[in-house]
Amino acid sequence: MSQQQETKTHLFGEMDLNLDVGSKAIRDQAFHIAEACGYFIKYSANLIELYSNDYDIVKITFENDKVTKVLRSEDNGKNFEELEANKKLFKCSQTTLKNYNNKIKYGNEKTLPMCQGMAINSLVKEYSIPVIRYGYHFNLIGIETHKQFLMWRDLGYGLEFLGIINKDGTTPK
Repeated sequence: MSQQQETKTHLFGEMDLNLDVGSKAIRDQAFHIAEACGYFIKYSANLIELYSNDYDIVKITFENDKVTKVLRSEDNGKNFEELEANKKLFKCSQTTLKNYNNKIKYGNEKTLPMCQGMAINSLVKEYSIPVIRYGYHFNLIGIETHKQFLMWRDLGYGLEFLGIINKDGTTPK
């Protein structure tokens, strides 16, 4: 007999939800986690809003009891990332990526704290990235090459790829 494993999507902190169930089940999951972790939840018939104590915001929109859109902001609603449901990954628009990139202080290896430095060195080594300079801003990590800016979010236990900005202004494929 095979067991089907429940797939959860990481939204922030401990807020990992199964988004493949109906709105009531998602609301119940979110409420249980929020109650245990001190998060705030607000909901209506077609929208659930989740707030962490670290300025994270998630908005889950429903239509006919199915999730139609999930937006996440880690800067109190200034920039939102949208979930690509089929991949269970958040995607940043080029505008959001550019806003993040403007926050990153670029420099050399000597200007990096240990955690970000180790993460960047691992990325450079693993993917043979031709680096010009590195940078970070809190949990945002950036690597500049001759043609692009590559960005990740440091989750503490791993890195989440955020996207690429081409220097010539074109959108990466």
